[in-house]
Amino acid sequence: MFTFRKAEKLCSKKDIELLYKSGSSKTFYPLKIFWKVNKFESSYPARVLITVPKRLYKRAVDRNLMKRRIREAYRHAKPNFYSELVKKEIKMDVLIMYVGKEKEEFTAIQKSLETGLKKIGEVISK
Repeated sequence: MFTFRKAEKLCSKKDIELLYKSGSSKTFYPLKIFWKVNKFESSYPARVLITVPKRLYKRAVDRNLMKRRIREAYRHAKPNFYSELVKKEIKMDVLIMYVGKEKEEFTAIQKSLETGLKKIGEVISK
């Protein structure tokens, strides 16, 4: 359950554009989370894309560090998020974008990601 497999990653350009255009979003500093309920064929209830803008972090080393921290935080928050989606029988696409100007520690990222995923679960249940 604490893995992050290829089938869980959002890769389709068409789906990513659709998520940006018609998806909902909310900022949980230092993260901005986009989501959209979607129907797709997969055994996983969510597909996730993690991004760190090049204009904020010019060096690839810094972008990769922040992506690793977000990915690890997502792996820890995933079981609760998945159980919520399975309970409601929903499949969705999620985009997690790092918007912080400073390099945050893992605990800060983990806290904001858990808060964000919990709020998304509450919003889609309404």
